[in-house]
Amino acid sequence: MSDLTKCEGKKCPIKDSCYRYTSKSGEYQQSWFTKEPFKIKKKVFTCDMFWGGDTQKLYDDIVDIINGNRNK
Repeated sequence: MSDLTKCEGKKCPIKDSCYRYTSKSGEYQQSWFTKEPFKIKKKVFTCDMFWGGDTQKLYDDIVDIINGNRNK
């Protein structure tokens, strides 16, 4: 059901908290990152593609706005 780019999560320390790793693959052709998008530089972890709880809510809000379902 995932219409998003999935991540294999290899060596990612927070993969179990990221929807790009935990979501089920779609029925059709699933998109995957060719390289994990996270970086660890000077022992600092960053991932611009992380999709966690707060990110999901933001995405859902955007979809609601686009579809005209936003409560006023």
